[in-house]
Amino acid sequence: MGAICCKPPDEPYRKVYYDIRIQTSDSYKNAGTRSVVFIDLINAGGVATGPQKLDNFFHFDFCRGQLNHFRVYARDIGLPIIVRITLENRHHEDQWLCDTIAVGVNGDEVQFPVYDWIEEEKEVTLGKGQLPQNVMNRYVQDLRKREIERNKVTFSWIPRPAEDSVGWGLPRYVDAATYADLPNMFKRDIVRAENFVEQGLGAGIQTIIDLVEGKIHPLEDLDSYKRLYTHRKLQRIRENPYYLDDWNTDQGMGRQVMTGISPLAFKRCREIPEGFNVTNDDVEKFLEGSSLECEMEAGKIYISDYSKVFQNIERNPAPTTNLPLNCPDAFGLFYVNSEAKFLPIAIQLIPGNRDYLFTPQDSHEDWLLAKMYFRCAEGNMHEWIYHFLYTHSIMEPFAVSLFRCFPLSHPIYKLLRPHLRTVSAINADARTDLIPATAAPNKALATSAIDLSRSVYKTFQFDDLVIPKVLKKNETENRDLLPHYYYRDDALALWEIMTKYVTAVVKFYYKSEEDIKNDFELQDWVNDVATEGVGWVDGNTKGVPKEIKTYDQLVELCVVIIYTSSVQHAAVNFGQYETYKFAPNAPLGMRLAPHKKGEATKQLIMDSLPSLEMATIMVAVSFALSSFSPNDVFLGHYDKHLFTEEPIRHVQKTYLDDLNQLEKEIDERNERIEPNPYNFLIPSRVPNYIAI
Repeated sequence: MGAICCKPPDEPYRKVYYDIRIQTSDSYKNAGTRSVVFIDLINAGGVATGPQKLDNFFHFDFCRGQLNHFRVYARDIGLPIIVRITLENRHHEDQWLCDTIAVGVNGDEVQFPVYDWIEEEKEVTLGKGQLPQNVMNRYVQDLRKREIERNKVTFSWIPRPAEDSVGWGLPRYVDAATYADLPNMFKRDIVRAENFVEQGLGAGIQTIIDLVEGKIHPLEDLDSYKRLYTHRKLQRIRENPYYLDDWNTDQGMGRQVMTGISPLAFKRCREIPEGFNVTNDDVEKFLEGSSLECEMEAGKIYISDYSKVFQNIERNPAPTTNLPLNCPDAFGLFYVNSEAKFLPIAIQLIPGNRDYLFTPQDSHEDWLLAKMYFRCAEGNMHEWIYHFLYTHSIMEPFAVSLFRCFPLSHPIYKLLRPHLRTVSAINADARTDLIPATAAPNKALATSAIDLSRSVYKTFQFDDLVIPKVLKKNETENRDLLPHYYYRDDALALWEIMTKYVTAVVKFYYKSEEDIKNDFELQDWVNDVATEGVGWVDGNTKGVPKEIKTYDQLVELCVVIIYTSSVQHAAVNFGQYETYKFAPNAPLGMRLAPHKKGEATKQLIMDSLPSLEMATIMVAVSFALSSFSPNDVFLGHYDKHLFTEEPIRHVQKTYLDDLNQLEKEIDERNERIEPNPYNFLIPSRVPNYIAI
C-alpha cells in the first residue's frame, strides 16, 4: 500500500485530482477483494488517464459492504465515459463484487452502476441507459460488443441433452449441472443462502422432516394429520389461521378452488364435455330451481377438467409398497349460487363411467372422498404445471438470454434484471432435489414431475402467460357472473399498473417503433430466447416472438416477464404450506384407486389418503417452497439502482405509489371478507422474482 497521491511531475499535459467513490457489495461473503485494484478513466475521445492504483495508506480497502473514497492525481481527460478496472496479484479465487463507481472532477460527477463480479478486468460505461443504434462513440460501441461476447461465454446454454435426461423436452437452461456450477451472478446472496440452508430444498427439507418425525404418531383419523405441522418452527406469522377451518365443507372447497393456489385451473362451462356423465337430474337439486342447461347459458356453471392431462403420465411408486400412486382423470363442476358462493355440485373420477360420478347428495363419506381425489388432481396440476412449468421453468430461458445478449447499459436489461437474476439458482436445485424420480416430492406426489411437465410443454403457448388473455379464454373475466374471484381482480389491477410502468420506461428510451426495430441487441435477445431457449429441441417457439416490431409487442413481453416472475409466482407459490400441510385438504397422491359410489367408509378414506411418510414429505416440501427470505425485495422496490436518469427514477416512484394505492384497496376489501382474506397478491408480499 502507498500514498493516496504524489506531487505532480513536470508533464506535457495537465493533471487534476479525481475524486472516486467505490461501493463494494454487502451481499456475498466473498464480495470483497484483497487484490491490488487499478482504475483507468477514459473519455469520449478515447484518451485515458492510464491505470491508477486505488490504495488508501494503512487501510484495507474493498472489504465487503465498504464504501471507499480515493483521490487520484491523473491526467486531465475531463469527465470519463468509461472506467476500466483491473485486478492484479490476486489469489486464485479472489474476485470482487463491485456495486457502483462514482467519478468526480472539477465539480461534476458521473455514475457507473456495475453490480457485477470482476475477475481480472472489466470495463463499464456510464449509467445512462442507451440503445445500441444511438451509441455514436466508437469506444462504447466496442465495449458493448466485447461485453456481449464475454456474456455469451459466461452464460452459455446447457448443451442438447439426451432424451432421458432431466432437461429434455423442457425450456432450456444455463449450462450448470448443479447449483455450484452456476455463474456467480446467478448464485444466492449471503442472507438468502443462509436462509436457504435452513428452510430451502435438499438439506432444508430433511431438517423439516426430522422436526415432523419428532411429533409422529399413528394416523388413526383425519385429525391425526394435524399433528404433523404443530412444531413451533413450522408456525408462520403470515399464515391465515382460519384457512383450513372449513376445508371439508363445499363452501370451503369451492373457495380454495377459486381463490387458492390454482386460480387459473377452472373455466366457464358452456357444455358438458365428453366423458363427463353428469346430467340435469344429477344436479338439479343444487341449482335453486333452475336447470343445468339454463345455468350454463346464464354463465353460472364452471368446470375443472383433468380428464386428459394425466392420461399416459407415469405414476410415482408409493413409499414402502412401491405400488403406483393414484391421481384421477377427474372432472369437477361448480355453481355460483344466488348468494355468490362458488360450490362443487358434481365430481367424476373416471371419465365415461357413472359409477365414479358423485354429487353432494351422496353419502358424506362418498362425497368427501371424491373431493379429496379431485383435489389430488388439482394439486398435481398445480405443482408441476401452474407452479413449476408456467413460472420457474419457462422464465429461465428469458433470464439466461437476458444476461447473454445485453450489456449492462441497455435499458431493457436494467428493467428486467431485478426480476430474472434469481430464477436459475432455485431451478438448478429443483433439477437435483425436486424433479428427479428419486427426489422427495416424487415420493408424495402421484405424477412424475418430468413426464407431466414434458407432456404439457408440448402444447404450451406464450399466450398461456398473458393473464388478461387467459382470463378471457377461460371466460372468467366477468365480475358480475363470477363475483369474489379475488385473484382475477388483483391480477388485472397489477397487470394494468405494470403495463403503465413498463410503457413509461419503454417510451422514454424508444422514441418510435423504428427504434424498436433497429435495436439489434433487443432483436438478438428475443431471437435467442425463442430459438435457443424455447424452441431449442424441435424449432417450435410456441408463440414466443423471434422479433419485436411494435410498442405493444415489447410492452407485453416485458410485462409478461415481470408479472410471471413476481405476481404469478406469488399467486401459486406462497400459499402452498397453508394448502398442503394438512393432507386431507389437498392430498397430492392417493394410495388406492378411486372408489365407486357407495364404497366409501371412514376406513377407506384413511387407507386412500397419503401415508405418514408421504404426508410428512408434503409438510416439509410445502413449508420449504413457500418460505420468504429475510432480505426479499418486493414489488416497486429496487435494492440496486440500475437506472440513473432522474425521469426513470420518477417513473419508478409513480409505480410504487400506484402499488401502494392498490394495496390500500386490497386491505379494505380483505377486511370485509374476513376470516378468509385473499392475501397472496398484496404488493408488499409479492417478491420481485422467483427465488424459492
